[in-house]
Amino acid sequence: QVDTRIDGDAGLAELRAATTVGVDSVRFTLGDVSEVGLADAGPRAMHQAALRLPDARLWSPDDPYLYSLRIEALQQQRVVDQLDLRVGVRELRVVDGQLRLNGRRFFMRGVGKHE
Repeated sequence: QVDTRIDGDAGLAELRAATTVGVDSVRFTLGDVSEVGLADAGPRAMHQAALRLPDARLWSPDDPYLYSLRIEALQQQRVVDQLDLRVGVRELRVVDGQLRLNGRRFFMRGVGKHE
């Protein structure tokens, strides 16, 4: 699971990955930032990490930039499995009834309205 938000000029990514028995840790790499996720105990451990991207390039319809995310399952510090994804760093919220993308008012185009 990948959740993104923004904090000033930085992008924040909160990452979670469930693993099975035998995986010691999970390394998350987003762009040039990498961190080994901490895990809870149990046969299906949930590994978590929070990555901060200084001066993040934020995703928008006008600039749909996607970062490369690599998730690696590690066993005795060796990669035993990996998953590569493309993710956009953006924050979408409703504030005072207005849709806001990355803190700016956002108007959706191409939405069908039928009565």
